[in-house]
Amino acid sequence: MADGAAVDWLGEPHAVRLGYLRGEVTADELRLATADPAALPQALEKLMRREARAFLAERLALWAGRLGLQYSAFKLTSAGTRWGSCTSAGAIRLHWRLMQAPLPVLDYVVIHELCHLVELNHSARFWALVASVCPDWKHKRDWLKCEGGRYFAW
Repeated sequence: MADGAAVDWLGEPHAVRLGYLRGEVTADELRLATADPAALPQALEKLMRREARAFLAERLALWAGRLGLQYSAFKLTSAGTRWGSCTSAGAIRLHWRLMQAPLPVLDYVVIHELCHLVELNHSARFWALVASVCPDWKHKRDWLKCEGGRYFAW
């Protein structure tokens, strides 16, 4: 990856730009706090993690409120095969790379994990709960299975 490369941000391509004092997201750029092309992946991850921490916490709080659910903790994860998880203690983990996905897909993952607060399994009752909030969950899950792998390309 090089300066000017396109990386998705909430489902929209943004040009990666090097040489800024502080990383930031604009309408069409991901501005990174490095001028060193070799440090680009680390700078991009740092920016995404920082933005994900606040944005995913906001989406989690929004959907928890809509569902009338409470979680005990929220953390970012770098899990190799999971977009999110929910523990029996009510802690929710979401992958920071979700920031690349379109918002409806990101919200599906948030809803999925929140529904595990009620059903800590993938039973018919669990999927019925997910469907009550996100009727097109199968389409979003399938999209993530097909397209999500490219978010790990860098």
